[in-house]
Amino acid sequence: RYCVTFAQWDAARAAGAELHEPRDRGLGRGARPVTGVSWDDAQAFIAWLNGHAGLSGRADAYRLPSEAEWEYGCRAGSETAYFFGDALNVKQARYAAGAADAAAFGREDEAGAAEVGTFPENAFGLCDMHGNVWEWCEDVKGGDYSDHPANGSARLSGDEGLRALRGGSWNDNVGLLRSANRGWNRRNGRDDSIGFRLARTLG
Repeated sequence: RYCVTFAQWDAARAAGAELHEPRDRGLGRGARPVTGVSWDDAQAFIAWLNGHAGLSGRADAYRLPSEAEWEYGCRAGSETAYFFGDALNVKQARYAAGAADAAAFGREDEAGAAEVGTFPENAFGLCDMHGNVWEWCEDVKGGDYSDHPANGSARLSGDEGLRALRGGSWNDNVGLLRSANRGWNRRNGRDDSIGFRLARTLG
């Protein structure tokens, strides 16, 4: 339902996981999404978690979602720009709204990601799919969807140095938070606006 948090990441390190120590740069830790973690860092966390949970090598192990899975989960049956509709406001997501826009809805324009679950969930029960932090996906960078697997799995051929990001962040304008918007970054890139959530294949 939520992105992996600083608290979860820090707990893994305390339990012996050999993971990068991300800095919060004064933006807060705890229940906020862990940021400053690369795609490779996310994979290291997933490998540790699967080992800790006895899921290594299993079909139902934790992993990153594919782009197709992420967008399906974000849309939750909607066909509009956002799962809320064709407009978004600061009571629905954290993004760079600007002081005037935020004040119009009775909020402040705040820096940094909000704690997970601060904003309303979608019809699938998923929170913070729009804004807060960009989320790593499994896919390598690609063009249009014509070269993506038809079954919704990740595109793994191409420039493996660049990996997909979805969702937009607290530091972006509202247009970048659309369900269909796509981004990419270096797999070893770390940023205060990038985190990740987990997926599993069950049944």
